[in-house]
Order: sequence, then structure tokens, then C-alpha cells
Amino acid sequence: MRELAFIFAAAGLLAACTPKPVATVASLPPGIPAGAQTFAIVAAPDAGSQAAAPLVEARLRRLGYTPSATPDLRVEVSTAARARTVGAFTPGKCGASNPDWIDPPAEKRLFEGGKLLTLNIRTLDARTGMPLHQASATLRSDAGLAEAQAALTNAALGVDPREAPKAAAPRGC
Repeated sequence: MRELAFIFAAAGLLAACTPKPVATVASLPPGIPAGAQTFAIVAAPDAGSQAAAPLVEARLRRLGYTPSATPDLRVEVSTAARARTVGAFTPGKCGASNPDWIDPPAEKRLFEGGKLLTLNIRTLDARTGMPLHQASATLRSDAGLAEAQAALTNAALGVDPREAPKAAAPRGC
């Protein structure tokens, strides 16, 4: 009986240590119009993005949106994977000599390997091309992108895009 209790305790600890996706979601002015109900998915040509597209479509359907050949919204889906020791930055107005780090490189440690897997979802007005919503979710994992897609999709679209918080003003240098 003691062994069984130990097994359950160990399983509970492992479940608590399972990495969870970190999502960044923002509504861009003017936001998604209340009447926008239809969408079309445009996935990047890579295998990860193509695999994520049906999951994003299913999640949008559960949120009340409907796929259409003449959509109100164009939803762009892309994925990326990189080593944890490789950072991500945007040069922006600060220039390449002073990068704006989105995610600084992690130190290399013995037991913290794996990759950073990212799902990006950008929603645009289908008629004007104006960006209305941006969501991304990142997960540190030793598994491949295919295994992480459902968790990434649920994190990135955890909130209806119409209810997403407004984007913060750009930072200065």
C-alpha cells in the first residue's frame, strides 16, 4: 500500500512540473467588430503551421465563428521552433546594436534542454487587411511541435479574440 501511495505522489509531482504554454494576446485598435462572425484560415506552408490550422479552426468554431469562402476575418497561422539558448528579438527603432528582446537566450544547463515551440495567430480584417488581433503561445518542451499543438492552440485562443485585452503602447528605446 505504501508503494502505491508513493507512485501516486510521484505522478502528482510530475504532473505539477509539466510545462504550460505562456500566451501573449492583444486586441489591436479598433479590435474585432462585433458583427464579424466568419473567417478563413491562411496557414504558412511549413508542416507545423499546416498541422496547427485545423486545431485553430476547431477552436474558432467552438468560440462561435464560422468558416466562409467570403470571410469577415482572415486568420494567419504560423509556427516556429528554436533551441532555448537562442533568443528572439526585434531590431525595431532601437536598432540592431540595442535589440528589443522578446525572449533573451537562456543559459545552457544540464537538465533544461528542449526547444521553445511557438504558435502565432494573427487576425486581419479580410476586406482591408488591417490587423485586429494577435495571439501567440510558447511552450518549452522536449517533444516535437506536433505533440504540443493542442496545448499551444488552447493557450493562444483561450479568450475569444473579441474579448482580448487592448495592445499596450509601443515601448521607447
